[in-house]
Amino acid sequence: MDTSQRVWKVLTHWCDLPSEPIQPDLQLDSLDLDSLSMLEISLGLDKEFNTTIPESEIKQAKTVADLADLAETHRTPK
Repeated sequence: MDTSQRVWKVLTHWCDLPSEPIQPDLQLDSLDLDSLSMLEISLGLDKEFNTTIPESEIKQAKTVADLADLAETHRTPK
């Protein structure tokens, strides 16, 4: 499973999105996420990638692809 798929898995869990197809260009604003949802997504990404992505960076992400880039940048090598 690549990074985008793993990010999509987190989003589908927390945002009740359909599991397929992955939409890397999906604007996060279109999901109507509140601050609690963003915190849950942040925690989900941290757990999925065994890392800590700063909340300030998560808030700057505009698309699913942006979240995947952040996860890739911050993830801990296995």
